[in-house]
Amino acid sequence: MSDRIREKLQILADAAIEAADVVLMDDDPLKIAKAITISRKCIRIVYQNIYFAIGIKILCLIIGA
Repeated sequence: MSDRIREKLQILADAAIEAADVVLMDDDPLKIAKAITISRKCIRIVYQNIYFAIGIKILCLIIGA
């Protein structure tokens, strides 16, 4: 392949990676399930942090009033 074609293909590949939600950098599709499991755990922790922060703020408002 010529250098120009290779450069254009690299630009297209970079654009596809930027547009994708999940990019497989390995040839094992079972890693998608692991990524979903990790993301669900992260979301659960985010919700716990939000509820904890709201609870602390309500507690401080009650104590301060």
